[in-house]
Amino acid sequence: MTHSLSLSEAVARLLRLAPDSWADVPETFSADEQAALESITAAGFVERRITFTVQLPGKEQAQRIIIEATGEFGLLDAMQSVIQDWWACWGQQWQELRQEIGEPVKPIVVLQRNEWRLSEQGRLARIDLANGEQRPIDFALKRGFFDGKPRRLPDGRVVKREPVRGYGRLVSIENVCGQPLTVAVENWQKGAEAFAKALEPFLRPQATLQPATAQAEFVLARDGDGWFIRAFGEQGHFKALRGFEHLAKLLERPGEPVLMAYLVGGLTGTMTAADAKQHGLHVGYTRQSKADESLLAALKRKIDECNQGIVDAECVGDTTEAEVLKNEREMYLKQLDDLMRPGGACQTFGSDADKLRATVRMALGRAYATLRKGGMPKTANHLEVAISAQGDSYLYRPESPIAWKIKF
Repeated sequence: MTHSLSLSEAVARLLRLAPDSWADVPETFSADEQAALESITAAGFVERRITFTVQLPGKEQAQRIIIEATGEFGLLDAMQSVIQDWWACWGQQWQELRQEIGEPVKPIVVLQRNEWRLSEQGRLARIDLANGEQRPIDFALKRGFFDGKPRRLPDGRVVKREPVRGYGRLVSIENVCGQPLTVAVENWQKGAEAFAKALEPFLRPQATLQPATAQAEFVLARDGDGWFIRAFGEQGHFKALRGFEHLAKLLERPGEPVLMAYLVGGLTGTMTAADAKQHGLHVGYTRQSKADESLLAALKRKIDECNQGIVDAECVGDTTEAEVLKNEREMYLKQLDDLMRPGGACQTFGSDADKLRATVRMALGRAYATLRKGGMPKTANHLEVAISAQGDSYLYRPESPIAWKIKF
């Protein structure tokens, strides 16, 4: 590189550079490009696959771990999945080592491989960027319209940028031979911090590990007009929710992507044309308009009112009122410009797939909340970690196989 990139330039460059399939993150990235990579990961534009080892000081054996994550909470979510396995294997040795040296022991986290690829949302952002739009950069850097502050649109709606939850999951974990370490030789501070945060609940004095029940039963079944669920030593009867229907279809096909159209179609099968119309979808996953006709008409009407007001104010010599109206007109013109492409076509933002994905996500979120409220927090936590969106599908991929008994 011949010159230093600004953070905005780095975000734009990385969105164009990001590979469609897994590839190593270039080691030649500048500090700005590293910061940009973290920003577009948090925005959900790229997914990360990270290989690292965790080792206790003085121990030769380590664990090599592979995780995948994206979004603002993905890394921590992935580490929480890792901790369950790590503590089961190393918890007793950690306790013994702590007693031996008289203070808490910090596991050593060493990065081995760092990969990245463009996500589905990243592909849409790349298209917008190619069309000369600034929106993907502003979204990634949380600035302008996407700074997280509530904003009222001309039609009265209040909108704001919400955090990108993303996902984090454990891909694999295996024991490997390492080198005896007596000092912390870490090279991945962010990962070490996330690992330590996920480990905190296990280090509290009141925390005790409950051994897994050998004959644990996992059931999700229709029960009258509701559902009966049993898992992880918890059970309960719950009212009928669309989210439980989604869960039944996902748990029935572990490790297999399940089309969102099938999930939304109810217990009988695929989504009908009437269902699609009810959800405001078109045939196929076409990109949708960023604004409807009523919003565009409202903006144009406001601009016309400002124009007329400026003429009237200038006719009577009221320069202050004219200046106020001109500023107001500029605000409406900028909003209209953000919504329109050159030539007058309405800009697109997201896709029908995005709308359907949000519908499924909200239904699953209500199901998780219902489980927690009904005394099944372990089950809710497991499902929330193991289920993620994958393009036009959702996927249930638990850390280890679980034989669910599903009954519709």
